[in-house]
Amino acid sequence: MSAESLDHYQSEKFTAKIVPKSEETKNHIRKRLLKSFMFENLDEKELHIVIDAMEICKFKSGDMVIE
Repeated sequence: MSAESLDHYQSEKFTAKIVPKSEETKNHIRKRLLKSFMFENLDEKELHIVIDAMEICKFKSGDMVIE
């Protein structure tokens, strides 16, 4: 398997999604993300982009979340 490295954040076409949230909420998300192997190695810029893009989604028991 081979993959080409792309810096999507430098691309003029990339527009990061920003969901408004309080600093307290951002700090809570940051603490949780840094405990996850999927996010622990992001640099500050990448971490900021991920935190800004997160939003609350509520589901009921039995809802299909991932297909």
